[in-house]
Amino acid sequence: MTVDELIRGVVVQSGNDAAVALAEAVAGSEEVFVQMMNREAERLGMKSTRFTSASGLPDPQHYSTARDLYALTAALIRDFPAEYAQYYSQKEYRYNNIAQPNRNRLLWLDPS
Repeated sequence: MTVDELIRGVVVQSGNDAAVALAEAVAGSEEVFVQMMNREAERLGMKSTRFTSASGLPDPQHYSTARDLYALTAALIRDFPAEYAQYYSQKEYRYNNIAQPNRNRLLWLDPS
């Protein structure tokens, strides 16, 4: 798979397997990637966030707040305004002839 395909899998389908594959490709292991995520969260001023996995699967030590997630989202939009915007409105992702709907139900409520 390409990096673009993995990113689409994460954004459109919330693919945990794609998140781990990207983490391993970037950092060599998910554990090292999580350390990188926590350093970046600190740099962005996300004071009430701690990551324990690349996928965000439930863990008592994995937490964040709406304010911190706003800071993360604002940084993504500011730093990568055009590169990834298309992914967030994509209603479906097709890979290997399998169509996977976006899990963001808000996309289905408003046609604009």
